[in-house]
Amino acid sequence: MAGSQINLVEEIKVLGLIIDTRLNFRSHVAAVCKKSIEIYKRLACSAKVTWGLNSEIIRIIYTAVIEPIMMYASNTWAPATELEMIRSALSSLQRGFAIKICRAYRTVSLTSAMILAGLLPLDLRIREAEALYKAKKGLSMDYLPPGKELEKDIANTERPHPAKAMSIEYELVDESDPDPLENCRPANLHGRQQN
Repeated sequence: MAGSQINLVEEIKVLGLIIDTRLNFRSHVAAVCKKSIEIYKRLACSAKVTWGLNSEIIRIIYTAVIEPIMMYASNTWAPATELEMIRSALSSLQRGFAIKICRAYRTVSLTSAMILAGLLPLDLRIREAEALYKAKKGLSMDYLPPGKELEKDIANTERPHPAKAMSIEYELVDESDPDPLENCRPANLHGRQQN
């Protein structure tokens, strides 16, 4: 590029996502965990001054701020949650919040704290977001029961023209009724036979 040399790097940050050479996203998860803890500390200080820091406030901070930060671009790095080092980093972050939400001792296990706090593990939430993304894009139907199909949007060019749309005519069933709109039924369905 105009005589300048391009250096090779181990990782690059693109739109807030740190991509490394091995695609294990370890540095991304570490950076996002650190960022989440710093943001929590700032929010906790301000929330403590105005409302006091009870369990419900911590839960709101976690679900409204921390979880979305952690799940940013998660459909890209969701396969990395199968690695034990990524799951342990996510669990370590989430354990601190779960213990604060359920007000348990710090020696309580992660599983117990998560159940008492009513939180879903982050690695499962990330996989859920990935599955939802794939479902919206129509990429993977692995999670559907056999014989079921996902409803897909039809392009406007494939839809029937409004002038050719089926029209429905109504006839009055009981003319003595004071509310005639309640007792109407389809009289003739164009394009279909009426029973």
